[in-house]
Formats: sequence, C-alpha cells, structure tokens
Amino acid sequence: MSVFRAAPQGFFTANELFNGIPEAAARNLALCAGHSIFKKQDYPLSSNLRSNLSTSQLVSVSNLLNYIFSVLVSEKVKSEEVNDVLTRGTQLSDSNKQIIAEIYQQLTENSSPDKDATAKSLFEVGKLEGMEWRIGATVSSTHCSALSSPFVTLMWRTKRADGQTMSVPVELTIPQFQELCKTFEEISSQLDKV
Repeated sequence: MSVFRAAPQGFFTANELFNGIPEAAARNLALCAGHSIFKKQDYPLSSNLRSNLSTSQLVSVSNLLNYIFSVLVSEKVKSEEVNDVLTRGTQLSDSNKQIIAEIYQQLTENSSPDKDATAKSLFEVGKLEGMEWRIGATVSSTHCSALSSPFVTLMWRTKRADGQTMSVPVELTIPQFQELCKTFEEISSQLDKV
C-alpha cells in the first residue's frame, strides 16, 4: 500500500533535513506534529531546537511531519503497518521511522482524531495577524548534486475564531510566489473599485 501518492514540494529535502537532526530533537518535533493532528493542541517545542535549526528548516521539518501524520490518519494506517508504509513512501532513517511509528501508536491508542473538529477547523475564518518571509535556496540533495532551486517561505500568523494565534507555514517556488503576488494585486485592484 503506497499512501504517499504525490509528495508535496520540499518533501524529500525536508526528509533529508529531518534525518540529520539528533534523535531527541526528532522525537520532540514528531510529538509536536502528532499532537497537532490528533489532539488539535500544541505540544511544547524544545528550546534547543530553535537554536539548532533556522526558522525555514524548522518549518520544512514541521510541514513534513504534519503531512506524514495527516496521511497516516486519513488513510487509516494501522499502527503495526506504519514502519512499512514509511519505508515504501519516504527516505526516513530507520530511527526516525521508529520514532514516528511509536508516537503514532501511542496517539492512536490514547485517542482518535476528531473528524468533526478537523472539518470545522478547516472552515474557520481567522484574522491575519502578521506575516514573515524568507528567501532560500536548495543547493543539493541525494538525488541531485546541483539543484540551485530558490524558494520563498512564508509564515502566516493568524488569530483563530477561538482567539488562539496560530502560525501557518507555506513554502513556494518563485513562480508560485509571483502568482500569489499577482493574485494579491488583483484583489487590491478590485478593493480599490469598491
């Protein structure tokens, strides 16, 4: 069973980055992602992670883990199958596959994702509180020694309907970013006419 049908952009780069993180940090990041998917609540992020990883690296690895846990949940992967699914669909190290499998098993035994809450949270409209951005470049990967691929990382800070502030990271290629800028220009133009 291949549940990772179409890996999102940056998936394999984040995969390599995650493999280079020490085990304790990898476990903390996986717990954060697992709790956000299963319990819809934040799990405390270790302070040494912020000093060891740049914001864009932290965003990339967090996106990777959120994607992995979301796919495992949406595809209803059984706890005993997680390691095999990760072996077929990712390039994670054995220790990182084991960490994800253990956390997934703990969280599925202790709770199940609230599908109604998940659906409701998808359609909540919040208020944009701020935005940070960075430009980066993927220099190389295990698949290509000279990528030289630029990207833009946006971190949207929104205030949800319940008053909590949440950060939403987005990684875009330069053409995607330019398209986003064009869309905002069109919106601005339409608002000027109102």
